[in-house]
Amino acid sequence: MTNSELKRELRRFTDGAEFITLKQISAFMGIKDPKGCRRYVYGLPRISNKYYFIPDVAERLFENAEVENE
Repeated sequence: MTNSELKRELRRFTDGAEFITLKQISAFMGIKDPKGCRRYVYGLPRISNKYYFIPDVAERLFENAEVENE
């Protein structure tokens, strides 16, 4: 999966939104506890202390996948 495909899938999962919550990220990844996804969004800018910009999240997830595969 490419970064562009991941962004597209995240947008599709959020019904076309440009922002996503930690709870939605965990549901997308199949992780029951949203706290388990905090490492993926650590340090990313947030709006209203809740919403993350999907391209930022996709980039971070893509980077983490590359690191884990090495």
